[in-house]
Amino acid sequence: MPANALVFSVCCTLPAIGLLYASDSIMMAFTYASTTATVLFIFVWSVILVSYLVYRKRRPQLHQASVYKMPFGAPMCWIVFVFFGVSLVILGLDPDTLIGEVFVPVWFLVMFVASHSRQQLAPASVRVSTPLARRRRRSRLRPGTGPGVRAENPNSGQSRDR
Repeated sequence: MPANALVFSVCCTLPAIGLLYASDSIMMAFTYASTTATVLFIFVWSVILVSYLVYRKRRPQLHQASVYKMPFGAPMCWIVFVFFGVSLVILGLDPDTLIGEVFVPVWFLVMFVASHSRQQLAPASVRVSTPLARRRRRSRLRPGTGPGVRAENPNSGQSRDR
């Protein structure tokens, strides 16, 4: 029996029960859930579009060499951003969907706290290692390293910041 999958399914289903008790009807619960999912969808695609714009700005030569280019490139990104903005405004006009829209920052806060508390509770061998965390660990292990410490560059005879 896949115990981890069963626990995950239960954890995903429990909030729905609370949502059903908090709302007046099943349709109201569906409206809250679908609005929250829509706003999260808009957030994810906005991050993808921002990443695309940054990619085009930082690496124009790679974009020119690419076989698969987005039709109308950067202008289309801005058109999609406007569409997303109008969609969020329309969702905010109805009090029922506004509740789901306002819930999204709470969702991000809960995910942030859960992520950081999980990092703190996990043993060091299981912790997720990000580039920033690796740099901090290395600077703690090596004396004389870290922000603001100047080191001699053996190739040029000049010092550089670490």
